[in-house]
Amino acid sequence: MYNIIDIENWKRKAAFLFFKNFDDPFFNVSVNVDVSNLYQKCKIENLPFTLSMLYYSNKILNSIPEFRMRLKGEEVLEFEKINVSFTLLHEDNTFTFCYLDFQEDFETFVEQGMKKIEQERKTKELDGKADLLDTIHYSILPWLQFTTFKHARRFNTGDSIPKITIGKRFKENEKWKIPISVEVHHALMDGFHLGQYFQKWESEMYRLL
Repeated sequence: MYNIIDIENWKRKAAFLFFKNFDDPFFNVSVNVDVSNLYQKCKIENLPFTLSMLYYSNKILNSIPEFRMRLKGEEVLEFEKINVSFTLLHEDNTFTFCYLDFQEDFETFVEQGMKKIEQERKTKELDGKADLLDTIHYSILPWLQFTTFKHARRFNTGDSIPKITIGKRFKENEKWKIPISVEVHHALMDGFHLGQYFQKWESEMYRLL
């Protein structure tokens, strides 16, 4: 379900009209986030770390309206809920996309995620499902402690789905950190909204104490 934004009375009308027709309207920020408490939670409770990261990331994104907005033609849609699409590596070092409905309940999300991963490992269909707008595209790169990231992209397609990349966990000053890259469409949001995402990460991780 979604609502259509009234662009004429939208506070971001000027920025939207300015950026929406750029050849490359996406901008990117990469930040090392502290995941020490989540890492400890996963170790103690024997939980899958990547699915846990995806849960908290998407929980935060769903709390920020701009991350639920998408372009469709000349319209801006605001979805009630955004789901998860993430890359899944197979034993032969190829990958596919795994699609997972977001659940507010952490245990339910992780349980369903583990089932979907097992299912995807059997089918191994590389289906990008470009028609699914109510999702976030996640890439999982557990080998790289990157400082920046750029996605492959088709231009002039109207794509406005945020791309988030989760990198390699590393230890710094006795804290476990992980790089997260967030790439978003500038017609739909600004640096302020990316700041909200990373600030809310800090709050969510603090609550796990």
